[in-house]
Amino acid sequence: MNKSKRNVSDTLKKEVGTILYGFHLGRDHVICASALAQKLNQSEVIVRQAIAELRIEGHPIASTNRAPKGYYIPASMGEAKECLEHLRSRVKKICMSAAGVERGLRARFGNQLELVLGVQHAQNN
Repeated sequence: MNKSKRNVSDTLKKEVGTILYGFHLGRDHVICASALAQKLNQSEVIVRQAIAELRIEGHPIASTNRAPKGYYIPASMGEAKECLEHLRSRVKKICMSAAGVERGLRARFGNQLELVLGVQHAQNN
């Protein structure tokens, strides 16, 4: 997790988990981020951060971008498969976007970009 982002409180994560596990089992019972945020009296950004942290901790929170959109706990292997395919598709699209941006930056900045990327890679390792 990005260290610059504030971690979400354990209390909020517990509340998010309680709602999802208690009332949103299965794809037919999705809840959108705005509705979840409203129930918790929080911003959508904080709710999304809580869900991201819960996922990292091992909670099988699924999401879908097909209507109705939202979050849920998979109730079947089919839903679990759909969840993983959706997440992996997002990762693939992000990697493709990053590669495209990098190509454009290399075209624009050439060797200067190599120097910056070299420094960042060294700091990250």
